[in-house]
Amino acid sequence: GTSFISVLTPCPTGWLFNPELTARLGVMAVESGFYPLLERESGSVRVTEPVSRLRPLADYFMAQHRYVAFPRPLIALMQEIVSEAYAGQTRGKDA
Repeated sequence: GTSFISVLTPCPTGWLFNPELTARLGVMAVESGFYPLLERESGSVRVTEPVSRLRPLADYFMAQHRYVAFPRPLIALMQEIVSEAYAGQTRGKDA
């Protein structure tokens, strides 16, 4: 059948981080729940690489200079949203 693949590719130039950290930022995106590894099959979505304890989203954001001006309250709000969405995805609910 039809397949779709979405790939996160960290961009050192646009995201403003040391190019040596490219692979690490991709891993941090997954570990923080900001970009979970998902698979959709037969109408259901599952997390293919569940993270037992999410890394703080602030770690992921602060590794990139593009987020330097984000207010801490906004990061905290985004953490709540990401944590709730991730918990729903790991319980087998649709993303």
